[in-house]
Amino acid sequence: MFIPIFGGATVPGVSTGLTLTNISTIPGTNQISSMTVSGAVRPDGYTGSFNGKTDTYQGGGGVIWTRDRLRISADIAYTDSQYTADLVNIDYAMANSPVRNVQFDAAHDGGPTQTFLNFNIGDPANFISRGLYQEKLVVNGKDWQARTDLSYDLDLGFLKRLEVGLRYANRKAGRDFGNLYVNNEGAGIPMTALPGAEVVASLPGFTYNTVQPNVFYAAITRDSIRDNLPALRSFYGVPAGIPPFNPSENFRANEKSYAGYAQLKYGFDLGGVVVDGVVGLRAVKTKLKIDGFSRVEAPGVPVTNPAVTAESEYTDYLPNASARIGLTDQLQLRLAYTQTRTRPNFFDLRPNTTLFQPPILAPGDPCLLTPTTPDCVERLRRGGSAGNPDLKPLTSDNYDVSLEYYFSRTGSLTAAVFRHDAAGFLATVADRSAPGLRIDRPVNLGQTRLQGAEVTFTSFLDIDGLPEWMKGFGLQANGTYIDAKGDLQPNFAATLNNEQQEFPGVSKWTYNLVALYEKPQFSARLAYNYRSKFVTNYTLETFDPIAHAIKEKGRSQLDFSTSVTPVPNITIAFDIVNLLGNPLQRERAYDTGDVYARQILYLERSYSLGVRFRF
Repeated sequence: MFIPIFGGATVPGVSTGLTLTNISTIPGTNQISSMTVSGAVRPDGYTGSFNGKTDTYQGGGGVIWTRDRLRISADIAYTDSQYTADLVNIDYAMANSPVRNVQFDAAHDGGPTQTFLNFNIGDPANFISRGLYQEKLVVNGKDWQARTDLSYDLDLGFLKRLEVGLRYANRKAGRDFGNLYVNNEGAGIPMTALPGAEVVASLPGFTYNTVQPNVFYAAITRDSIRDNLPALRSFYGVPAGIPPFNPSENFRANEKSYAGYAQLKYGFDLGGVVVDGVVGLRAVKTKLKIDGFSRVEAPGVPVTNPAVTAESEYTDYLPNASARIGLTDQLQLRLAYTQTRTRPNFFDLRPNTTLFQPPILAPGDPCLLTPTTPDCVERLRRGGSAGNPDLKPLTSDNYDVSLEYYFSRTGSLTAAVFRHDAAGFLATVADRSAPGLRIDRPVNLGQTRLQGAEVTFTSFLDIDGLPEWMKGFGLQANGTYIDAKGDLQPNFAATLNNEQQEFPGVSKWTYNLVALYEKPQFSARLAYNYRSKFVTNYTLETFDPIAHAIKEKGRSQLDFSTSVTPVPNITIAFDIVNLLGNPLQRERAYDTGDVYARQILYLERSYSLGVRFRF
């Protein structure tokens, strides 16, 4: 349910417009703490019925041949998978806009909360139909992969082994998508008047704690949507059956890659110190073709969908080198350099441009009367999305150094430092160059640097003299520090002096602590994780000319898992995820220096019980 506190326009005889009363501020600031809102745009939402399934078929085989110092292996694999999704939503709106008391920073976990005054959200009579939305999605993929590897043990001094190999992959993918929406809010039809509708005060609302009072509210049930779908389609005046696929949403892709590699394993003694490692090169040639349909729309001209094709071809050369230096029997140093690349997915590469449904404003929305204000111009833009067949792969030069100390048969302490210099991460840019449109399309970003250090400790009570059952107790711990900065998309970077900013999704500090017990018949694990605050993304907002970051506060999580194997072929497993139940808390700073809660998201605590059989 979306509960606006912006709002309504003044309409003589109908609405007096938005009114804010009983306003209180946070002490020492001009930020509103709480208020009473009258005349805002009415709340709305939807109830959905979703069906989805995946059918996957896989097969493969391989051979291995050895003679003396020569080993040759080859295998081939085939995958055919299809995902089908069917979604139907009944959109609703409150029959009127009730007065509500709003608190912007609740005492428990922060974030907003509100209470309706003299309005029963559990009464079906207080809701009207807003529309019917239908969606059909079919995504399929087929994949042939073949590989062959040859290794030959050398007798050439420090050169120990030669390894070469070939790879071939042929990936085909397709996507078909259709949707249809009809809005009937203007008719003011009660939800209870829909064919076969069962509208009850169910429990789809917020139940985690008492911060949000809107726990029970009237909603149409999933079964009454699905069981009466033909009658609902007729009622809303849409064609029978599932909506047809939209040509501009569909594409067919084919990617072929040819790869070959060669690497040498080496090893030698240097004054009593053992040194070994690998030096190699991998070459990958990629050919890509994507067929789709664009959308051409102009006033007074029928919409057309001309075919479009995008093709690309490129070759990557990816070196790798590593060394392991055995300083003592218990202490070793590892050095590694690799170059990697990651291709964009087919959906981001598609040549299509898709337009979403035109915006539909609620009755009383101020943009109905003043559509030319900057805020309304933005809200009235028709959204859309497009792919970018000119996207480049993400490339990265990776440098890693680690020092490993093995102090017992089951214990180790490792310290590592690393640096990854990457180029080509993806970001979505909103293109507003066409009047009345906002088209989101992916682009490659510039340079990104991730560097840091990590310490890892692992040990079990594998001590001579202890009872055997006690040797199953163990402890794992690690801590990671990462300094991550990168280029932003050009329009965001321009508001921040074109300087690199914190890279989204990366915490500066991360800690993990795992207490465990491992034995063949029984195992248990209690895992604690903490990550410090990090940037989720950057945004430009109304009244703020700076692309400030949305940041997620530091959060800890505790998970538990255990398994019992009463007989060799049967294992019973039980897991609890998110024992602590800490929410995700996101906030955004504005150009004024004020920081506001952006989102408080509670993650469910989940319990799972399973049985595994081995044959």
